[in-house]
Amino acid sequence: MQQYLVRRLVLFVPTLFVASVAIFIVMRLLPGDVAQLILGGDASSPSAQQQIETYRQALGLNDPYPVQYARWAFSMLNGSFGGESLVDRESLAAIIGRRLPVTLQLAVYAMIISAIVSIPLGILAAVHQDRWVDYLVRVVTIAGNAVPNFWIALLVLLGLSLWFVWTPPVFYKNLWDDPSTHVQKVVWPTLILAWGFSANITRVTRASMLEVLRQDYVRTARAKGLTDRVVVARHALKNALMPVITLSGLQLAGLLGGTVVLETIFGLPGIGQGIVLAATTRDYPVIQSLVMLLVLMMLGLNLVIDLCYGIIDPRLSYR
Repeated sequence: MQQYLVRRLVLFVPTLFVASVAIFIVMRLLPGDVAQLILGGDASSPSAQQQIETYRQALGLNDPYPVQYARWAFSMLNGSFGGESLVDRESLAAIIGRRLPVTLQLAVYAMIISAIVSIPLGILAAVHQDRWVDYLVRVVTIAGNAVPNFWIALLVLLGLSLWFVWTPPVFYKNLWDDPSTHVQKVVWPTLILAWGFSANITRVTRASMLEVLRQDYVRTARAKGLTDRVVVARHALKNALMPVITLSGLQLAGLLGGTVVLETIFGLPGIGQGIVLAATTRDYPVIQSLVMLLVLMMLGLNLVIDLCYGIIDPRLSYR
């Protein structure tokens, strides 16, 4: 396993390099000029053009693209996490330190709820195949896959404000500072994320469990007189979890990406909202660094999921 872990960590380098180059190029293809957006006003006059050009020179935006990339990449490696914002000159380390915990909390909440709900529902649907419980679970999961989370979020906000005259708190508070405000702020985006995340997990758990329950060793266990509960818990569940773990790793990437929209809609000051706000002002270092942080988190999660295979099924070997 150690050799496998080393190989995967070595592969991180070219993967991160390709991702960083792609992100850097896409940022430069976006329309708009960050210097003009910062200075504002009418940019048609010669004096305004001169002022914008001077500001672009001060920000280093007139440097060749390889120089800009090298400067940003070096700042990612030396602990500056991409330098500082072009708009308000705040360091990226401070921005990440303020926004990352919010996104991680939202993702962890959604993961915990999904794990508690999706796997038992998938098992329940498989055990009671083609009964009303199975049909109900399938309808709920199909809806979770089909309905976009941003549309659900808008409906939730509209329904709460019209029917219950309630809106989420304006300002975000940490759980340890103000638990009540924190829960009110994150409960709805968490539930919306968890619904979409758990929908696929539930369906895969059901399909995998149905396949395992048809295996010979399961029929043998039942022939020995073991109850269905023992057969499912001790013999079927462990083998059925392999595809569930695989899908969970892929879904986690989508979960992190889903926070971008929901954080903006519900006013959560996380990584997703930071990317959206930086995109409106063409704040290149902020967008590049925050997106690279998401890429790094996704790669790390995929590695953790791969290592979990050996814990779930010791027969697997890492070569």
